[in-house]
Amino acid sequence: MESNYEKGRTQEELANEDYFEGNRYYFGYNYRNYVVKQNYKKAIERYEKAASLGHIGAMYMLGRMYLYGIGCSQDYQTAKSWLEAAAEKGHDDAMCKLGMLYLKGLGVEQNTNEAIKWYKEASKLGNVDAIRTLGIIYYKSEGPEKNDPLAQFYLDHASSLGDAASESFLERMSSPNGKNRSK
Repeated sequence: MESNYEKGRTQEELANEDYFEGNRYYFGYNYRNYVVKQNYKKAIERYEKAASLGHIGAMYMLGRMYLYGIGCSQDYQTAKSWLEAAAEKGHDDAMCKLGMLYLKGLGVEQNTNEAIKWYKEASKLGNVDAIRTLGIIYYKSEGPEKNDPLAQFYLDHASSLGDAASESFLERMSSPNGKNRSK
């Protein structure tokens, strides 16, 4: 049975409402005497409701919260499930977090190629963190992924998008003092 709250509202409207309420609890909110205290448990409840209605931002936030143990026990498998759901719907930050899981072997078998796959997907969407990370992976790798020209390409691209960390890394790469391959 539909509640008065849900009557006449689309699934997208309901999902957005729950997502924004989740954000209010996640970040805390104070505007003109309207205060919502930060409450991660309530944020998770609202994000879960929004995610069940297909909200990709809520899926990402749940993945992030389980990844870092914010308001819940750290659970890489649950994090991965939520991040995959968001990534499959095109959420570039979720793709980056999945790349990180595979790169570091958090809750999954470490797999640089799988990490690269997810970072490339995010980079196609213009995610600067993904572009920079690809450059660093190609530069620092000691395995078959090692590729200095690709490293240069990705780091130059991220730098051209204003990424200061990439600029700094490019400077270290080109330093003549032999310390340009520090990890």
